Amino acid sequence: MSVYSTSAPEMRAASKEFYPIVTTRPNGRGDKKVNRKHLKSPYRDAAFRHAFQGLDALEELEDSGVTSVTVSLPLPNTLTPYVRETLSPESSARHERFWEPYSAYTGLPLHDMPAVWRDLSDVSRLEWFHHSLRHTGPVHAFTLNLSPEIDRLARTKSSAVKWLSRRIALQLKLALGRPIDFWFAVEVTETGQPRRLHCHGELQIASSDSVCARKALRIAGGEWNGARQFQADTVPAPDVVWSHYVLGLSILSGVVPYRGRFKGLRRPIMGDWFAATNAVRSMSSSLYTARRARVISLMKLR
Repeated sequence: MSVYSTSAPEMRAASKEFYPIVTTRPNGRGDKKVNRKHLKSPYRDAAFRHAFQGLDALEELEDSGVTSVTVSLPLPNTLTPYVRETLSPESSARHERFWEPYSAYTGLPLHDMPAVWRDLSDVSRLEWFHHSLRHTGPVHAFTLNLSPEIDRLARTKSSAVKWLSRRIALQLKLALGRPIDFWFAVEVTETGQPRRLHCHGELQIASSDSVCARKALRIAGGEWNGARQFQADTVPAPDVVWSHYVLGLSILSGVVPYRGRFKGLRRPIMGDWFAATNAVRSMSSSLYTARRARVISLMKLR
């Protein structure tokens, strides 16, 4: 079973159904203080994608020696320099299609600068979780189906993803003898009563660790009695499109009440809908912040 089991047309159909989301607040809701002041908008992130892509293109030209023009930009404020991700033509096209709905005019106030990390939308944040892992070692995409008992318990927790994250982290450490960095998001099935919870994400593991990692994931998710080969799956070297697949099929990333196939469905879990280890969050913030500073410097040269 492949974690890339959904076709591109199906993914686009899902995206059209669940988007556009004009703005979302952290955790999907507002509070009395910070969250109401810091709306997270994927439309703002989409508006500045061309600037980040332009910086990538400029650096690629400079690295290849095609141009003799050198632009002086500040050095990254991170120990790990940003490495551009090379996408296949198919992945590049899917990447652009994913962002198309967010390029529409919304009537929202225009911004002069890209969002700081705190205000980055969930759409972009998952992308940078992916970039964080690929910068620090080999990566595997993973899918984990939960057992009925773990599914039931997750729904009772004040933060289902934090609870699941602790279970996954513990079992991976026991199986591989070291802490493993990862991120994941929770999704619900389209059919069934109740609709089953499952997770999609990425792990920082080598191919030689994949068998042990799948076993650890199964234990964390409540190992099935039968058909265990279908409970957890891993695929090496995913590209950024995997983060779109994760988000594009998760209704938990949208707004309530749900529409279409999920009309009338109550939000199945409490708290956030995705989680990442502290190292992934820290590295993602550092990489993005450094990249943002270089983009702003490039914008000021216009």
